[in-house]
Amino acid sequence: MTAKAKIITEDFGQLIEQYPNQQDVATQTQLRESERLLQKGITEVEVKIAETPSDLARSVVGVGMLQTSLITGVLLKVAHLI
Repeated sequence: MTAKAKIITEDFGQLIEQYPNQQDVATQTQLRESERLLQKGITEVEVKIAETPSDLARSVVGVGMLQTSLITGVLLKVAHLI
C-alpha cells in the first residue's frame, strides 16, 4: 500500500469512527457530479421561466382578439334584430 493510500484509509477510518451513523460518504467526484446535475436543472428551469412571459403575452393577445370578435358579432346580431 502506498503512503497516500495509507493516509486516505486512516482518514476514512477516523471519519467512520467520528460519524458512526453515517452510511454513505460522498467523494469529491460524486459531489461535483451532483453539483453539475443541479446546475443543469437550474438552467433548464431558468429557461422555462424566461419563456413564460412571451407565451403568456401571446395568449392574452389571442384571447383579447377572440373577445373583440365575439362582442362585435353579438352587437351586429343585435343591430339587425332592432
